[in-house]
Amino acid sequence: MSTGIFTAERGLGIIYCVIAHGTSPLVCHAIRHGNFTEVCQQVLEAIVSESNNRLSYAIDDYLFHYVCQDGFVYVCISDDDFERSKAFHFLEELKEKFSSKFIKHGHLSIPNSSQDSVFREFSREMAEDMRFYSETSSHLVAMAGTQVDLNKISVRELELTERSPMEQLAIEEDSVEDDTLSILSIDRLIAHHRAGCCSCSTFSTPKKVTIALIIILIVIVILVTIIVPVLTRKQQ
Repeated sequence: MSTGIFTAERGLGIIYCVIAHGTSPLVCHAIRHGNFTEVCQQVLEAIVSESNNRLSYAIDDYLFHYVCQDGFVYVCISDDDFERSKAFHFLEELKEKFSSKFIKHGHLSIPNSSQDSVFREFSREMAEDMRFYSETSSHLVAMAGTQVDLNKISVRELELTERSPMEQLAIEEDSVEDDTLSILSIDRLIAHHRAGCCSCSTFSTPKKVTIALIIILIVIVILVTIIVPVLTRKQQ
């Protein structure tokens, strides 16, 4: 049964990727605006109850591919036209990169205080890999990447539980500007960072600086508008 909640255009390749420890997201990236986190939370909960360490979930016209190892889960979303072999090549490479850099004896090897900045940097690397695997031919991917036997990786239908409209996945057609991630509203993003749940970048540094300068300029204009007439009256 179709849930009718996916609205992204076709042929986008890998739309979203998240790395989680169990059901707790650590780092993520998206090429489209959307509330991926809320929907992926249900997918992560389904994954931890699975005995398979590699699987594709079919939801509407999209596939949620995942790979598990040592309690860490690597998930990416693609449309169902995208070659599954490329998705799993991407996930295998992502797993190798992440585990070699950040995992030691089945645990994260970086302190909590450094995770935000480290994972933000890693999300940029994820973005480059997402583009590469989305745009590169399957033949070249197969030559360069780890061998993947799709005969051992099944596709299973997954029905999401009923959710309110605000919690349903909405993938907007416009791409995320400056290759940055926008999957959480600002208030939700702050809440996630305080809880140490997920390291995600919503605005690039140049954009933050631009916004700050605009705010400062507006404040100056308001102050000048108020103060100059007052000073003029006093001089009179």
